[in-house]
Amino acid sequence: MKNTKLTLQRFLSILIFMSIISCQNEDYEFGDIVAPSNLSLEIDIVGQDQANPGGDGSGIVNFIATADNALSYRFNFGDGTGDILAQQGINSHRFTKNGLNNYVVTLIVTGTGGISSSKSIDVSVFSNFNPIEVKNLLSGGVSSSKTWYWNAAVTGHLGVGPLEETDPSYYSASPYEKLDVGCLYEDQIIFTQDDMENISMELINIGNTYFHRYEVEDELGLPNPGEDTCYEYNTDGTNQVSFAPSESGIDSSISTQTSFVLQGSFMSYFLGNNDYEILSISENEMHVRIIQTEPSGAQLAWYQKFSTEDPLVDNNLETIYSNLFWEEDFNVDGPPNPEKWTYDIGTGSNGWGNNESQYYTNLPSNIIVEDGNLKITARAETYMGRNYTSARLKSENLFEFTNGRVVRSNCRVNEG
Repeated sequence: MKNTKLTLQRFLSILIFMSIISCQNEDYEFGDIVAPSNLSLEIDIVGQDQANPGGDGSGIVNFIATADNALSYRFNFGDGTGDILAQQGINSHRFTKNGLNNYVVTLIVTGTGGISSSKSIDVSVFSNFNPIEVKNLLSGGVSSSKTWYWNAAVTGHLGVGPLEETDPSYYSASPYEKLDVGCLYEDQIIFTQDDMENISMELINIGNTYFHRYEVEDELGLPNPGEDTCYEYNTDGTNQVSFAPSESGIDSSISTQTSFVLQGSFMSYFLGNNDYEILSISENEMHVRIIQTEPSGAQLAWYQKFSTEDPLVDNNLETIYSNLFWEEDFNVDGPPNPEKWTYDIGTGSNGWGNNESQYYTNLPSNIIVEDGNLKITARAETYMGRNYTSARLKSENLFEFTNGRVVRSNCRVNEG
């Protein structure tokens, strides 16, 4: 019996070994994993001659890359524009930093099995494109920042039309038409210029973005909602802005002839593109257009108008928000109205806190209404194992809203 069992074990071992060999042979049939080799990168600086070694000032350089065993080519031009895929190894790139500048251009070639090889060269390019006036109007000047908002009070602050026209002839939004969507006019677009004339942009969208319906599936992986809709979308972070001469062909009498690309961001309304042409710009108003490619392949020009004035400032509230449906004047002395307010009690260890040092209470010593004011007092005192006390008031489960405008009066901090 032992010999039979041993023979069976050996037989199974041989079968397993043969299976492994078979699998190895099948894997090998997919082909060798080969890294690209013999990388070559040719450059042609447009307008380059003995008198103009950096080119004619256009900043355009043509690149031709070749390699053995290459499946794809990517370029990093060293100017902050990121990696650019060039499937056939051919790319024309415009460098826009003013003056004669040196760039380290890196070619990344990918072969079978995802194996990559790279090659870097130095390229000196001259560009006479310097939209400093546009940069200053956009940001407020060197070492300054400027905040832009939707110019919601004017007709056509959002609109769309054909590429060959310069006005939104298909659709033009009326003043404050998009107010009820609740995630457009609230946005803030902040442009900042450093002391080297570089521009960055930050979009503050309070966690929600207004999406064109055709872009929802590509960006979010969700079905087309059938209409433009707000979605939760994180836009945190600062994004670099690169400038280039406009290539739209629009006459200079109605365009600044300047475009900019927002690296990894967009200006409030998500249209699947981040390349904007500045039609006009002044100290307080800006008019841009952006090209959207629809699923059918058709292209449309979207127009957007911005202002440095918040469209939702208090002096517009009467005309914008005429339906007051909740308010709290704190005009009854004592604890806050329990029909409108509830509390967070404790330290927030169950998820709502932020590792604060205080213990939150509903005690009158920490929170009370007196003389028409809500008073929240933080105290240095030992309570429930903490050295401080304070209070957190909220309307959760008593009053909530999706769209609207919240106005608060001035507050003061009491220290006990």
